[in-house]
Amino acid sequence: MIKFIARFKAEYPGIDAVQHSCFTWQQDGEVPDKTISANQIAHTTAIHFFRMYDENVDPDKIFVIIDKIEKFK
Repeated sequence: MIKFIARFKAEYPGIDAVQHSCFTWQQDGEVPDKTISANQIAHTTAIHFFRMYDENVDPDKIFVIIDKIEKFK
């Protein structure tokens, strides 16, 4: 298993706030899976950020932009 770290920003329609943060995860293989990591970010980290503004946030509507991914040491 290889551990990665991603720098990202997340946005949600109708909420005038942007989350800027980092996220770490482990996966098999040398090439980070951006689709899975963006989905994980929306469902585990970003949802809590946006629920501070609206408790009815749908994680599938969170837009995650990954700026950079690298191996985490």
